[in-house]
Amino acid sequence: RARAAALVIACSIIQPGLSSALPPNYSMASLVACSGKPSPSHSKLGMSMPAPDKPAADIEGISCCLIYEGNVGSLCDDLAQLIASKQHLSKWIQIDMKPTTTTIDPANRGRLKAFRRLVRISPHSVFCVIHASDVSALDLVVALSCDGVEIKSDYLQVHGEGEDLEMARRHYQVFSGAEAPSESGAVWPMAALRMGQGFFGPWAAAFPGMLPYIWMGVRHAGLAMLTRPEGDDSKPTCEQQRAMEDCYAGCKCSALFASFDAVAERSSVLASVQDSEVDAAVAEAIAVELSGPDFASVTITSDFILASVPHIQQKLASVLGDSSVTRVHVRLLDGEVCSSRSIFPRGVAKHSDIFKWHRKWEQVMTALSNRELVCTVEGIDLCPPQMELFFAGKVRQWKSPIKKVCWCQPPFWYSPGPEAMKGSLNRLPVAALRRLLLVGLSLAELQDWGVLEDHSDSLSSDSSQSGMANAVAAPSPSLTPAPTAASFDFAPGARSRGLDGLSRAKSIVAEYLDD
Repeated sequence: RARAAALVIACSIIQPGLSSALPPNYSMASLVACSGKPSPSHSKLGMSMPAPDKPAADIEGISCCLIYEGNVGSLCDDLAQLIASKQHLSKWIQIDMKPTTTTIDPANRGRLKAFRRLVRISPHSVFCVIHASDVSALDLVVALSCDGVEIKSDYLQVHGEGEDLEMARRHYQVFSGAEAPSESGAVWPMAALRMGQGFFGPWAAAFPGMLPYIWMGVRHAGLAMLTRPEGDDSKPTCEQQRAMEDCYAGCKCSALFASFDAVAERSSVLASVQDSEVDAAVAEAIAVELSGPDFASVTITSDFILASVPHIQQKLASVLGDSSVTRVHVRLLDGEVCSSRSIFPRGVAKHSDIFKWHRKWEQVMTALSNRELVCTVEGIDLCPPQMELFFAGKVRQWKSPIKKVCWCQPPFWYSPGPEAMKGSLNRLPVAALRRLLLVGLSLAELQDWGVLEDHSDSLSSDSSQSGMANAVAAPSPSLTPAPTAASFDFAPGARSRGLDGLSRAKSIVAEYLDD
């Protein structure tokens, strides 16, 4: 069955005409005709309207629904056909888990790898909703192999013995961050595995070509781990470090390229912002003050994303070029022009331009993180490269009034690079990390995992009270309406002054791609 699934996918790639074998509004009958009559334990494919409690309930339309009753091989067959059909790209695949028994079918063990591979290559997101209150250990592994899990209750009874139960316990610990009971039939808490809502929106229908690259980054995030055969205190080998860096760098660049291709044709310009204003903002984006023989204070605004790498290196030369500077404090502030939707450097025209800038920014972050790096967030709408530097720091202080940390907002989305993932993001279990990348996490949860120190109620020494008041009154960037295909001119959350006290251009029409 695994070979058959791979063959279906390969044929759909080699012969595009085969991808249209299923009609646009195919039904269960048409799929049965393609795959043969299902057995009683066969997973059933149907069409269902999204309900409010489903993970992706905030997008209109029909999702593909698979019913899993305990046969992993049949689930692989149906999932392979959906992948080969190349339809519903802007929707999601939902697996309704309703096992008829908690007895483990030995044949399912050999099909788990095929199911994981299918989920990994699926251009659609794959969510699992567990309806039962009792499942087998292998059923839980199947659910955790999906992109997200929703459980109807806060607790789940998991049945299994031997290697099956141990495999489920290892998966549970990696995804939830907690240890699971070692007895069969024990109750496992499930709250930490929930994905949450709010990621899907009108942008998914407007930019469906981005979704496969988003899911690739989400699926790899947190799973490229460094094994230490000599114990936790031993250092990983150079080969392990390089493999992990290549994994996260590849996912980051792929998503950046997909975002660039998606928005390039509909890119808007800062019609009300003159080049001189942009140049002035870039000139003031980075400031360095040497406060002692071994200490430097650096201020970086979100406008630095528009600066060239030589300009960034020249501004930071007094820090990067002086080995005696061992302690660096970086304040991350809002800019005059850029915001959380600014991920492309100024003047990029092709993929290689984006790759070179972000690769060299990773090198700059590496050089900074090799020192005693303290990063403090004071802005309310920082660009993602600033957030990467924040997560790469050894000490991470959050002094912004925003109470929920969200990653990029599509279509301006990419997965964090190696430095951020090797830094504090590796403290998060996989389920929490995926929530951060898709819908955001509260400061309390991030502080519990040691990702940051919450100082959101304090105010930096040189920030104005009026700036704080305006920042708190401004809507959160995560609530900004997402763009649609019909209208790409959208504005970030209204604000006139950030925590750094810098007045903003009042009539910025949209974030842009300056090519």
